[in-house]
Amino acid sequence: MGDSGALTHRPPGSCTVQNRKTMSVSPSVEPSRRFSQQRVGRRGAMILGAGLVPVAAALMNAPTAQAATNTTPISVTDMGAVGNGTTDDTTAVRAAVAAAVAQSRPLLFPPGTYLVDAPILVKDAPNFVIEMQGRLKRKDTSNAASLLQFYNCDDLVATTLRTDGNATKNGKVQGDGVWYPVDEVKHDIRLDACKNVWIGLIDSVNPAADALYLAGGGAPNSDVKVEHLSARADTATGRSAVSVIAGANLQFGSVRSSNIGSAKGFPMPGGFQVEPNAGDSVTNLFVDNIDVDTAGATGFGLYAPGAKAITNVQVGSIRLHKLAGVNVNACDINLNGATNVRIGSILHSSDAANTNATLSIDGCDNVELSVDIPKMGSRPVNIGSTRMVTNLTLRGRLQGSTSHLLQVFNLNDSLIDVRLRDAGASSMYLVKHASGTSARVTFSGDWRKTTGGLCVSGSGQLTEWVLQDVDMTGWARDTRIKGGATSYLGNIRKSRVTNLTASTTAPLWDFWARGDFVENLAPAELGTTGGKYVVTGWMATATGYHTAAGWVECRTPTGR
Repeated sequence: MGDSGALTHRPPGSCTVQNRKTMSVSPSVEPSRRFSQQRVGRRGAMILGAGLVPVAAALMNAPTAQAATNTTPISVTDMGAVGNGTTDDTTAVRAAVAAAVAQSRPLLFPPGTYLVDAPILVKDAPNFVIEMQGRLKRKDTSNAASLLQFYNCDDLVATTLRTDGNATKNGKVQGDGVWYPVDEVKHDIRLDACKNVWIGLIDSVNPAADALYLAGGGAPNSDVKVEHLSARADTATGRSAVSVIAGANLQFGSVRSSNIGSAKGFPMPGGFQVEPNAGDSVTNLFVDNIDVDTAGATGFGLYAPGAKAITNVQVGSIRLHKLAGVNVNACDINLNGATNVRIGSILHSSDAANTNATLSIDGCDNVELSVDIPKMGSRPVNIGSTRMVTNLTLRGRLQGSTSHLLQVFNLNDSLIDVRLRDAGASSMYLVKHASGTSARVTFSGDWRKTTGGLCVSGSGQLTEWVLQDVDMTGWARDTRIKGGATSYLGNIRKSRVTNLTASTTAPLWDFWARGDFVENLAPAELGTTGGKYVVTGWMATATGYHTAAGWVECRTPTGR
């Protein structure tokens, strides 16, 4: 392996135990050589392909015995942990943690299931190294705390963290008075005030809350990298695979969430959620890919409605599949209060009729994303429903809604290039809602009619909208751009709109802007000798709903 910084993934490692003492250990996931070399001299161990091994005494400039003492892992079995999944190992595991922290030695969980009460707390432990070949499992009705918590652990290295939240035995009564297998404070893994963290693998099953929770407060986490995270549940339980409350310079490789989150009781998100509390912020968040199957309320969310407290977010790809059973009016992909967001691709699909909004963008600035939503369900994509959205670039496909497809409230200085198909029978492809204002937005795309009542409509205030390179094939006259008596649709300029800006006669229907030009598809030479001409098209002389009096011919002399 070279110095690229990439991980080498291989089958789960092994350990050798003799007389309940750990003799050697081999990790499941190893960091790159460059990462390992950075730790030489800062602690008495280096993570190599052979595992957690002592560094030569000569490198450490210390006696051999001291080097071995400081770098030989402490196993939880050394302290009496059994790991059979039924024996209470809380005391032994806490003793092993305390010893590893006090002696600055790596901590090892050999294969097995270690049943414990929460919390298992690692506190004030710089340069801490931990590996779980076994799994830490939450006891039935355990304390309302995180199962494994790292507090003030700078330069933390965790090759593998495996947890079982035992959600079916750790839920609580929700707001509707019914018990559900969810407790929002019973996270599997929690980081508080940690810097320079590297985690190779988080493997979480049946979390009662989040598989990973990055806390906020006065000393948020920073410079955290998680190579791979997998969270899964036997039934729809837990809150999210990842929750980020605060932090800076956060990196994730692949994130997989399967069956996390629920729409029952108080709805839980289910995927990757960034939600700063008051006074918190999240900046510089990078994720390679997110893969979510959920019946929860939000598969991916950037949510800071009080202020733009989320900045600089880049996600390579998101695949979100909504499972059958969704029954809440929430939002699958919710971007609210974020600035400088880039999402390479979003693929959304659903097992059944979806009553969630599939996508909402509100109170954001400088957002660029590409979406493919072939089965939208019963609600439109909403932009700026409560606060202005600026500098949005939205591309992709929106299709299959029993309502409208794209609904604009507050949107300025943006570009929308989408394919629109299959709105509700009496609904619109694009609608400007009565609430909010919108200005300087350019729309383009393939909007050929399949089902739907109107192509473009709405009564809300808009200025300087432009339809450019839009295909309206199949839309009949008076259904292409049509509104009520009080309408701003006449402020929409049009250029190269198939089935709208080209005709054989001056249009008598739809809404037009003063200066709109309609190309004549059947030009013929007219006039008398010496003054013959061709009508190349017609230009609108007024803004609004048009009759023949609203057009003037555009003539080109033929010179004959």
